[in-house]
Amino acid sequence: MAGGERVGRTVEVKLGARSYPVRIACGLLDRVGELLVEIAPCRRAVIITDDNVRALYAARLASSLAQAQIDSLVISVPPGESSKSLETLAHLYDEFARLHVRRDELVLALGGGVIGDLAGFAAATWLRGVRFVQVPTTVLSQVDSSVGGKVGINHPSGKNLIGSFYQPLLVVIDPDTLRTLPSAEVWSGLAEVIKYGFIADRSLYERVATDIRALAAEPGSSLWEEILARCCEIKATIVQSDERDLGLRHILNFGHTLGHALEAATGYNRLRHGEAVARGMVAALWLSHWLRAFPEEELEASLQVLEQFPRPELDDLVAREIVPHVAHDKKGTSAGQKWVLLDRIGSATVIQDPPAELVVQAAEKMLR
Repeated sequence: MAGGERVGRTVEVKLGARSYPVRIACGLLDRVGELLVEIAPCRRAVIITDDNVRALYAARLASSLAQAQIDSLVISVPPGESSKSLETLAHLYDEFARLHVRRDELVLALGGGVIGDLAGFAAATWLRGVRFVQVPTTVLSQVDSSVGGKVGINHPSGKNLIGSFYQPLLVVIDPDTLRTLPSAEVWSGLAEVIKYGFIADRSLYERVATDIRALAAEPGSSLWEEILARCCEIKATIVQSDERDLGLRHILNFGHTLGHALEAATGYNRLRHGEAVARGMVAALWLSHWLRAFPEEELEASLQVLEQFPRPELDDLVAREIVPHVAHDKKGTSAGQKWVLLDRIGSATVIQDPPAELVVQAAEKMLR
């Protein structure tokens, strides 16, 4: 068993009839079948994954299911954001029809955020809802996208414009799967990790800031299990208060407003999501300093942490050409755009439409 089996941790997402556990432990991938017998018994499961993850982990997951007398089938799609499309979704529907997938069976999402979003939306919409389990294998999906029930695909006019809220029955997080990630992918996920510290937990921020290079160098270490659990606890607490993203849940978008604009301006194919969010947090920290009196010493310390992240090449970009993409962000309302800022590390607030010139200045800081 990779990494050795440990007792691990459990985070409960409490949503009444839609409640579910998030189980976190090294070696847990080999026990998924056992967990399903306990939480979501079934005779057959469909594993949705991408071609890269299939080669690494699909056989282990299928073996775990077989040990629990659960038959499984694997549907694999190309890796990357391009698979979050109507075309790939239609392919999944065709496969579901061919395999006669029924509502009492299970869809398992094995992979990163793209697979979780795509498989979850397919499960939510096939037969008006097939039971669904998340088995995330990247930092970003383990700390963020697998918890909370947001599922969906992209539209040519923007990311995640087609989607729903559909909670899984179970989330299974095995930190050992992080060991096979490219370094750039680990750093991308760490942007979302430190985001949780910025918005909700100063001690988490300080822990990650202190150990960030060790975390990046040793994905899947014992320190990761603790960090992953704390991020999931914060996400669960926020989702429990605002499942449908109408209020408190907005704070999870710290760094994402200009981060998403940066992704859009570069055609969604130059930056990893976390790379864009890290730069977006630089902009949000400056706006926090200018508009919320975010302390200068905390600004300087926070910027120093973010400067440790690998820097994407952005020399050809112009701030005034990035900012207009904010208007197309899906979090906007008829009243304008919501921006998440900090009063201090560990305390976030949401404001409406900061002054346009300050946004441009913040975007300029982001690009430096």
